[in-house]
Amino acid sequence: MTKGQIESKGYSIMSIGIVLICISFLFMFVGSYFSNPGFSDLYSWGSAIMGLSTLITVAGVIVRATEKTPPASQLSAVTKEKETIVKEVVMIPCEYCGGLEPQTSAYCPHCGAKRKA
Repeated sequence: MTKGQIESKGYSIMSIGIVLICISFLFMFVGSYFSNPGFSDLYSWGSAIMGLSTLITVAGVIVRATEKTPPASQLSAVTKEKETIVKEVVMIPCEYCGGLEPQTSAYCPHCGAKRKA
């Protein structure tokens, strides 16, 4: 399971708990605001939902707190690769000793003779 999946699981649990807390406040408000006997049961339902939603929210916080963070090397989405530049050197034979010398050199590395142009 990746870090993003664990985070979304914790956030989802916490979001459900927070939505239920809002619903329980609504039930408790309606139950306490109206003095009609039919609405008085809403207050007790709101209290029950409040307890359940508090447990769900705490569970979401625990899931978020216990997640393991992968090493920083696994977190980076973009990795840069090292670019290698290869230069090709053409070797030509020396006119005096026959040893190979780079085409760009002015003197032969073997005999020290100056290269003819």
